[in-house]
Amino acid sequence: MAEISKTFSELWYRVAEFRPRLSAHLVVRRHTYRNQTWFVLGDPTSTKFYRFNAAAYRFLGLLDGQRTVQEAWDVCNAQLGDDAPTQRDCLDLLAQLQLYGLLRNDLPIDIQRLRERIEQIREQRYQELTGNYLFWTVPLFNPEKFLAKFANLARVVFGRLGFVVLGILLLLALRSIIPRWDELTGSLNGVIAVDNLVWLSASFLVLKAIHELGHGFACKAYGGRVTEMGIMFMIVLPIPYCDATTSWAFANKWHRILVSSAGVMSELAVASIAAIIWSRTDAGFVHTLTYNVMFVASVGTFLFNINPLLRYDGYYILADLTEIPNLATRSHELLKWLTRRYLFGVKGEPCPPLHDRREGAIMVTHATLAFPYRLLVMVSIVGFVAQKYFVFGLLLAMFGCVMWLGTPIVKGLSYVLSEPSLQVVRVRAVSLSFGLVITVVVFLGFVPMPARVQTLGVVEPLERKTYRAPHEGFLDRSFVTNGELVSKAEPLFVMSNPEMEQQLQRAIAGVELERLRRDSGYANSTAEGQVGDSLYHDAVDRLKAMEDAMGEMYVEAPFTGYIIAPELETRIGSYFETGDTLLMLATLDEMVIRAYIDDRDFAWLFPNGIDSQESAAVHVKGRLYDHPEKVVDFDIDVVRSGQVGDRNLPFQSLGLNVQGGGIALDPTDAQGRQTLTPQWLVTLRPRTPLVERGTGLPDDPTTLSALPGTRARIRFSRPPEPLIHQWIRRLRQSLSARFEI
Repeated sequence: MAEISKTFSELWYRVAEFRPRLSAHLVVRRHTYRNQTWFVLGDPTSTKFYRFNAAAYRFLGLLDGQRTVQEAWDVCNAQLGDDAPTQRDCLDLLAQLQLYGLLRNDLPIDIQRLRERIEQIREQRYQELTGNYLFWTVPLFNPEKFLAKFANLARVVFGRLGFVVLGILLLLALRSIIPRWDELTGSLNGVIAVDNLVWLSASFLVLKAIHELGHGFACKAYGGRVTEMGIMFMIVLPIPYCDATTSWAFANKWHRILVSSAGVMSELAVASIAAIIWSRTDAGFVHTLTYNVMFVASVGTFLFNINPLLRYDGYYILADLTEIPNLATRSHELLKWLTRRYLFGVKGEPCPPLHDRREGAIMVTHATLAFPYRLLVMVSIVGFVAQKYFVFGLLLAMFGCVMWLGTPIVKGLSYVLSEPSLQVVRVRAVSLSFGLVITVVVFLGFVPMPARVQTLGVVEPLERKTYRAPHEGFLDRSFVTNGELVSKAEPLFVMSNPEMEQQLQRAIAGVELERLRRDSGYANSTAEGQVGDSLYHDAVDRLKAMEDAMGEMYVEAPFTGYIIAPELETRIGSYFETGDTLLMLATLDEMVIRAYIDDRDFAWLFPNGIDSQESAAVHVKGRLYDHPEKVVDFDIDVVRSGQVGDRNLPFQSLGLNVQGGGIALDPTDAQGRQTLTPQWLVTLRPRTPLVERGTGLPDDPTTLSALPGTRARIRFSRPPEPLIHQWIRRLRQSLSARFEI
């Protein structure tokens, strides 16, 4: 009896004797998905497409305006048997086609369903134009005639020859930029600098226009029509767009994939040419412009266009590769059905049609990952923008919270509270939904989570001093050799300067001369003696200054340490300018880490200062790049004095322009030593002793050998606290730093 009720419908009599037929302007294409035949009806007037299985299309094909609906259904049952569509299926199919305007007929109209469909069409069209207030589209012109002129060329460009040329360009680009990789990555800090925004925006618009034209040309090359191009405003950012949806009707899935890939291919071709030019130019307009082109092409391609979790090119490529049409919509419907069936306990609803378990797994995976990835991209964009334009980044974050968090939550709760189909299981659905919300709130607001800051440091001797030539002169003698251990007060080297020695002798003679003049002046008169006395003291001061200068030419060790001077012995007798490096004295048997903490992270770690009691609760661990397998515990030893951080970075190896570095540098600093934000220098004393390799120190299993200059990755950990508390404190500190409140 149940099967009979599913096969027949009490409303069948209303349509059985009518003789409808499909509109003549429809275009029908045959597709194959997972070895099953489907038919796609395309409406050229609205560029909409409708997919039907073979049984449904068989029924529609029999509706030629001569047969009645009953006769067509009888023929289907005779030809297809159990695979024929039921009367309910046929009623739904006819109702949808009628509302879409795809039937020529006098079928009776269900006023209620017509109203619902009209509202649905209006809402769909409104969403297409406004993009849920995020993506406003403004059609500008019809590019069909323009694209048709170059259709033959497009077939070559997006054919085998085009792929070969693109491959060659990519190889040449990689060969050009790899040797200059540090320079390439080091310039990232200046991408959103104020003076670069104009060129970045121009590069973005031009590149995206080329991207969209690539879709249009590829679609035209394989027989599609492109009737609309315009501007889409992503919030406030204008982006060109091209409507190449007619490619969805292509029977060959590889042609559809090629059209979806054409934009990325076009961008990569332009970016490859830009990379080759960038590698062969010096700083200037062309160098900056080509760098912007590379940045837009790489970031836009990998974060947005080619990523299947966003509904851009990568999504349509994945849908065609997996042969799952309407992947996002069907994935959402499947996840919704699973939620209703297994969480809310709604029974009796059929599962959305699936070809096999693999298809279901792909759809569930896509549905569960898409939303978190959109949030991740949003947070990354907000953080990137807020570094330079804090107010705009804050407004963007507030807007994103409302649209991507607030709106879905409100819609979800509204659905649970008012959806008629949940009437029977309302209590269970509401309990689970609000339980989930409360769980998230409790987790974020009350569950302690690790509070950490990651930064970089450099291995340095605890005590280190670099000796430079105090004055111009010759290195007469060195009392030490490279690698030698010297004690405090031992002599290191002595220098000489014949001119300074002559000046010293003249100063001695000058003192004696002024003494005689002073004595002679006092013999004549008191006033003359006082003048001579003043000149005598000036001469004594000059002599003392020369003696001090000559004393600086003889240097002793201020502490016990090792000599680092590989070329010292070969430079005996050489002439040195003032400030030239001679040697270094360092305590290589006791090494420390000089770590740099961003000003905001420092304030977050030590809100009441480094000397407060709570600073004792901050734990420090790290890994040396030479010993990544070992975790080293550290004690905070010294923090550089001063009320604010410093933007001078002594160690260039920690800068972002060096592979493995992580501290953002100021792009306007040609020396590459000014950081983008102030940094605090913290000296960390390892609990596991560090010594330099090759110092001859005894082997000790508790020590780690490390060369001075070795980088280390350091992690500062505060006592665990809820995430909401951590976020609020960081936001408050950011606001305080920006607005001095």
